[in-house]
Amino acid sequence: KEVMVSANEIITKLKQEIGDDLRIGVGSFVEKPAAPFTSLGGQHVFKNWLKLTDATDENTEIIRRQIDTLVGLSKTMKNNDAEEAGLEAMVQVAACKNEIGWKDIAKHLVVYSTDATMHLAGDGRLAGINRPNDMECYLEAGGKVSNDDLTNTHHEYYNGLNQDYPSVYEVKDLVNKHNIQTIFALT
Repeated sequence: KEVMVSANEIITKLKQEIGDDLRIGVGSFVEKPAAPFTSLGGQHVFKNWLKLTDATDENTEIIRRQIDTLVGLSKTMKNNDAEEAGLEAMVQVAACKNEIGWKDIAKHLVVYSTDATMHLAGDGRLAGINRPNDMECYLEAGGKVSNDDLTNTHHEYYNGLNQDYPSVYEVKDLVNKHNIQTIFALT
């Protein structure tokens, strides 16, 4: 519930400050689906559930319900450790311009919400993943997701078992390169 209240407050504030040009998308990250990080299955590193969409009043309500659904799902996706794949998700958000829906001439803002710390470069070795993260886009179109009136093809990151987590410095450089500002909403 705390995450939903934060999302509502953030969306309302952004709509007030940015106005009709605001576009919102929804993604989620969990963990690399490999031992020792997870053992239950069903986890994903990153999924972009909703491409950036105009934040009309109707769409905003649908987006809030999507976030509520993801908050509920997050309770069933557990890790074996305390860290999550948030930095790896940030790489995909920054590197996958078309799949995310970034416009060239726009303010780019990501609200990063989590209740956990993040895996760092080198942690992948615990699962036998030694190749450094190449900071490239690896989102693949999945099935259609219907969010009431919004139908969207979700995209899922498919290269998580082939490369390590990125470093904080690499992610900082990538988001700066793509002019992305980040709000960290820690719960």
